[in-house]
Amino acid sequence: MPKTNFSNSDELNKENNKIVECDEYLNFHLFNIYSMDTMSTLFQKAINDYSFGYSTELTGNLIKWNIHIGDDYNKKNIIYVTIDHKLVASSLFNNDDIVILTTFGILIYTFNENNKSSDNDKHIFLNYFYSMELTFNRKKDMKILQYYKKMFSKSTLPSPNYDSFRSLDGWISDVKNNKLILLKYGVELLKFAIIEHKLELIDDIYKK
Repeated sequence: MPKTNFSNSDELNKENNKIVECDEYLNFHLFNIYSMDTMSTLFQKAINDYSFGYSTELTGNLIKWNIHIGDDYNKKNIIYVTIDHKLVASSLFNNDDIVILTTFGILIYTFNENNKSSDNDKHIFLNYFYSMELTFNRKKDMKILQYYKKMFSKSTLPSPNYDSFRSLDGWISDVKNNKLILLKYGVELLKFAIIEHKLELIDDIYKK
């Protein structure tokens, strides 16, 4: 990287301001790719219906999503959710990404048919996960859903919480190995790694 010389503090301050503006612009667009109206509607649907299921199907503009609770890891383009949990509600964003509300959290998946990775021809990627827990007690769950509806009605998605990295297998790898997701949630992942004293993970994050 070429070095830049600044003749006075004013020039340095101007350059720092440019960096801050760039970071704010980048942060806004990275966190603002999903409609919060969709999120609010999702929670309202969960509140109104208050039902739990094992599978669902949604058809977007170009993609048909199938979500199943089961133990078949090998089926391509099917989202796997562990049998210990249930589906509560789901919806599609304008870009055909799917958001799923489950009894253990909120997940957003994207489909990329042009993926050329060697990861078992994987086309479905987890873009976002926020850990929450429903109790199967209607009165308690209504309060929980109302609370998270308010949280997810803001202009951007909240950053993944601490339990997000602890409770979902594979989410840490998804964040760590995807440059865009790491750019969005790397700070939260690093905090988690420090608290949990995961030295190898800390080292991996800094190497990125």
